[in-house]
Amino acid sequence: SIGAYSREQYKDSVKDPSKDILNMVDMMVNNQAMIAAVAGCTDELIVKNIAAQNQNNTWYNLQKKGKSSKDWPENQPAAYIGVSRTDSPAQAIRGVILYKTKAKTAPQTIEIDKVQYICAGVSAPIIMFNERYYLYYTYNSGAIPGVPIENIVLDQTPIIDGAATNLCFNEGGSSLYGYKDQYMYIHLVYDQSQKDFYNKLYIGTGSNERAAMVDLLTQGCVEYVKMDLNKGVKGNVVLLGYRSGSYNWEAIQKKDSEADQKAEMLRQQKDAIYDIVVTHGEPYHPEGIISKGIYYTPVSERSLNAGCRYGAELYVYYATPYYSQAYNKKTNAKTISPETVLSGFITRFAFAEKERVPYTLLLEENMTYQMQRAISAVDGSGRHRDYLPWEYVMDKDEHEPIDVNYGATSCNGDYCEDVRIHMFVQRSDGTVKPAGQITGGSLESAYDVGDVYLKK
Repeated sequence: SIGAYSREQYKDSVKDPSKDILNMVDMMVNNQAMIAAVAGCTDELIVKNIAAQNQNNTWYNLQKKGKSSKDWPENQPAAYIGVSRTDSPAQAIRGVILYKTKAKTAPQTIEIDKVQYICAGVSAPIIMFNERYYLYYTYNSGAIPGVPIENIVLDQTPIIDGAATNLCFNEGGSSLYGYKDQYMYIHLVYDQSQKDFYNKLYIGTGSNERAAMVDLLTQGCVEYVKMDLNKGVKGNVVLLGYRSGSYNWEAIQKKDSEADQKAEMLRQQKDAIYDIVVTHGEPYHPEGIISKGIYYTPVSERSLNAGCRYGAELYVYYATPYYSQAYNKKTNAKTISPETVLSGFITRFAFAEKERVPYTLLLEENMTYQMQRAISAVDGSGRHRDYLPWEYVMDKDEHEPIDVNYGATSCNGDYCEDVRIHMFVQRSDGTVKPAGQITGGSLESAYDVGDVYLKK
């Protein structure tokens, strides 16, 4: 449920307002919003105001606008979320969005990307920067994140680790965007083990981390790997974002035979990412590339070295059965579908600086029950694996592990700093692509660094 109020509900009280009256009205607005949110739910109130503004209305900025410090700040709206909980995953909410419209009353339901959403309060608009937003939710697994939401966190950071940020849509649902001036974001916390594979990648760039996060949101990306891929060099902040998918186990279990279950799993993972490569020193290929007979679709025209004065252009491409089939159909090509060469799809990302490599974690600590079932179903072995290894993400020709700072340099006085960052992945069946096998690197948690001295 949503409880949302603003000074509009108290027009008679603010016709000729004094500072004291406005102060009282704003307190009433806040209290009434809380009461309304609690009245519509059974379990808890999230005690953070979604409609909280940024610093535009502080005394300092009011004076910059030519107003005196005695002027009371502009409209101080309030909006709070109330929730009801359930023990049944089938009854759990699986997605939340904001819907921007000028209407004073919102439709009870809307459909966006073939998913139907229900309004949390048709007559309770969330007022942000004098615009009207309505809160919608859905039980549909086709939404983001698409699995049961266990907690809702409100935070000023556009994207946080371990949660999916809500998206905003314009009226009609046709235009997706991330509102750069939004102050409070809704983050949907879910059990990460419910996800089985990645199905889309994004690159976000900006002058700072927040700008790069908002860039991801404008592309429809709500989760990211928490590391600046331009770390250590002068340039824009570069973030890798992703979308992930999960199996519909109910549909799989309805199949009579093991062969039919395996076929259903393969059908559902048709958009799973099986491999990632990066080009360096090449222009961006919007049509994609072919490497070792496999078609790779482009992630973005944004380079991993975005904003760097020095450094090669680095562009990311990935392979899925879906894009492979679509490319072959469109161009009448005969590229190899990635699942016929690579038995395991990608299930984890990692980045490591310098010569470091990720730890090899025990299988039972690192894999979900669904992933272990996927191993058994896909490779048919049913064997237990003690360790799940990592592999390097390679360049297009598989000649060398890709350094996401390739060609970029950073010097500190007389010293040249090691700014290499390598990318690693793990696969669902524990296999490693031979070209990406880790053959060296440091596994220790602490080690000495040797600096290279450059003579003047």
